[in-house]
Amino acid sequence: MTRKVKLLSALLSVSLVPSLLYAATGHGGGHEGAHHVNWLYVAATITNFIIFVAILVHLLKEPVLKFFTERSDSVKEAVERREVARTEARQRIHESVFRMEELERQWKTDMEKYRADGEAERLQIIEQARQQAEKIKEDALKIIDSEVRKARADLRREAAQEVVKAAEKILAEKLTDADRTKLIDEYTEMLR
Repeated sequence: MTRKVKLLSALLSVSLVPSLLYAATGHGGGHEGAHHVNWLYVAATITNFIIFVAILVHLLKEPVLKFFTERSDSVKEAVERREVARTEARQRIHESVFRMEELERQWKTDMEKYRADGEAERLQIIEQARQQAEKIKEDALKIIDSEVRKARADLRREAAQEVVKAAEKILAEKLTDADRTKLIDEYTEMLR
């Protein structure tokens, strides 16, 4: 047994001594009078009770105080932990809300940027296509112009050949030997 249990047992035994002594005097056994109050018995019982309470107070005061102090401290700690947890939870909620709002703002900014980039790229593609079409048109016009000049040159050459042939034919028919000699002399003069 522990020291406290032994001490409590001894004190309880000692507190019963006044009752045992009273009983030993022979006053506790029978009823001598119908309305007689045994004041000695009442005083012994009250004394026993007071001693018992005093012993209990003496023995249990420290453990009871310790128990209630510890219980009070543990309740305070639990309340403080709950408050800390509640505060941390609120802080995490606020941080989460802030992060969500920040992500939403970032998403909107990114979407606007992507739209603007897409629009810029679309306009760039359209401009490049327009420039390529313009270059193709210019190249086609150059080719057409070159072909037209070539066709004109071919037509002039063919026309000149036809004119020469026609002139030769006309000259051959109308040109005399004297005219030929005169032309040769003039041409020779021109070459000198």
